[in-house]
Amino acid sequence: FTGAIRTNELGVKTLMVNSGLPLGGTCVNVGCVPSKTLIYFAEILNKVRNHNLPFLETEIRNFDFRRAINEEKK
Repeated sequence: FTGAIRTNELGVKTLMVNSGLPLGGTCVNVGCVPSKTLIYFAEILNKVRNHNLPFLETEIRNFDFRRAINEEKK
């Protein structure tokens, strides 16, 4: 992907051929990218739970992990 992005920036047409896996491979589909999204969700939850603002009361009533996964895939 990095090479394709860079060549595009230089005005060169790029063709990606991917056989057997969804385009993007493991990193894009089940590895790095989804993991970063889930880490972002966790950071938000952590900030809400541990904000240390005495004048602000917060409550997390539900975290739908399955829905978070589905939203990440969109």
